Amino acid sequence: MLRRLFAGRTAPEVDDTLMKTDASEAGRAALAATHRRLQPLAVPQAIRFRRPNGFGFDEFTLVYPDRTLLVGIMLDSDGNFIDLIGPHPSK
Repeated sequence: MLRRLFAGRTAPEVDDTLMKTDASEAGRAALAATHRRLQPLAVPQAIRFRRPNGFGFDEFTLVYPDRTLLVGIMLDSDGNFIDLIGPHPSK
């Protein structure tokens, strides 16, 4: 899903096929906010799984030549987008 989000980040419109057709307005707003946050970023050199967290998100690091960013992504049981936290600079 992260790769699909990055692939569509430069598109003028959000790819709403990444979520269920009956997604809530809050879900659609979360996808639009994610789209805006990813637009200025390049595609990472690597995306590495870190761990699931206690809030239902899977944590990943986005590896760039000059930095590593941390994101948490939540998907539904069918693999559709629900929410993304981050990216946040990792230490």
